Amino acid sequence: MNYIKKYINNIGYIFIIIFLIYITITLIVYPDKMIKASIDGVDTWFYTVLPSLLPFFIISELLMKLGVLDFISLMLEPFMRPLFNVPGEGSFTFAMSITSGYPVGAKLVSQLTNQKKISIYEGQRLLSFCSTSGPLFMIGAVSVGMLNSQALAPLIAIPHYLSAIAMGLLFKYYKVDKKTPYKNKNYKYNIKKIRKYRQIKKISIGKVLNNSVNDSFKTILLIGGFIILYSVIIEALNISKIIDLISYVLMKIIPFSQNKDVYKGLIAGFIEVTNGCKLIAESNAQNIGFKLCLINFLIGWSGLSIHSQVATFMFESKIKMSIYILSKFLQGVFASLFTIIILKLNLFNLSISVAKNLVFEKNMSFINLFVKNTKIFIFIIIITLILSVINLLIFKAISIFKKEY
Repeated sequence: MNYIKKYINNIGYIFIIIFLIYITITLIVYPDKMIKASIDGVDTWFYTVLPSLLPFFIISELLMKLGVLDFISLMLEPFMRPLFNVPGEGSFTFAMSITSGYPVGAKLVSQLTNQKKISIYEGQRLLSFCSTSGPLFMIGAVSVGMLNSQALAPLIAIPHYLSAIAMGLLFKYYKVDKKTPYKNKNYKYNIKKIRKYRQIKKISIGKVLNNSVNDSFKTILLIGGFIILYSVIIEALNISKIIDLISYVLMKIIPFSQNKDVYKGLIAGFIEVTNGCKLIAESNAQNIGFKLCLINFLIGWSGLSIHSQVATFMFESKIKMSIYILSKFLQGVFASLFTIIILKLNLFNLSISVAKNLVFEKNMSFINLFVKNTKIFIFIIIITLILSVINLLIFKAISIFKKEY
């Protein structure tokens, strides 16, 4: 068994070397096309990813360092533990993931695991449903930008988030036999403990802010590097017609469509989700439901580009990437199934009526995008805090009721 594993690793290593040599040769032979692909990657990062994710990264870092996350996790522990078999920190991570998108949830999971706030097994469960796309990408980029229809937004977002929740419910049984410590249910005790810990740490707001901004920029630069790298890889595969060749082979082996562009979109989406969704949206496939199923699968899968970013965050946490990749594949499948169910139940007209209330500016400036995402983040934090307080009141009411009766 070890021999087979070693043999597979050697084959993979040789393949990576050959592929890197191929990319290098392509860069030398087609410098103009490869430079254009790099510039497109930089544009995507600077004008879309940077203003979309930076406020989430900075403020989430501040909240974690100032102890707000400890308070939220304390209040929502009774909800998250029965549902997903994860601690209360999962509520904040999930809220961040569904509002900001890839790879914010993964980054928070790695931080929580590295700081020993959650166990490795809890981190694995949490990662299975807290690595999601954000509404900005699904509504703005895919629904409006690629499919030219704001009315389709719910048919993309709803199946995606339902599939994420399904993954949380499914993977709650992962390593369920491994016991994890429950938090003390005495709220007053825990709040005093948090306050005492913060006093001992003697936190300087200036230092916390400096570290938060510094760490956030390091992360956003890392993401930018991956975006540029995979833009170049996809362009290299397009130049050499490798994607066309694989598309032709798949069309013969798995003939679920006669449209070659659909297969090209799936292959490109397997590597990088944005390019894949765009190719499928622009394909000549007549059935919009068919397009939505494929697009929702790709958004759930997220692509090798996102997986690479997640792998960098999980490097020190010892969370298994194989389990994570399995969960993302299953999420893609579930997203497609939920899309079919919604369409079969004739909820399409309902989705159109709901989508009319959604407003998204197709061409936002850098500043407007940054401000919009900051407002969304603040709104989510306020809602989470309100839920925490409501949960505290409910818990106290139940405690009083038990004492009296």
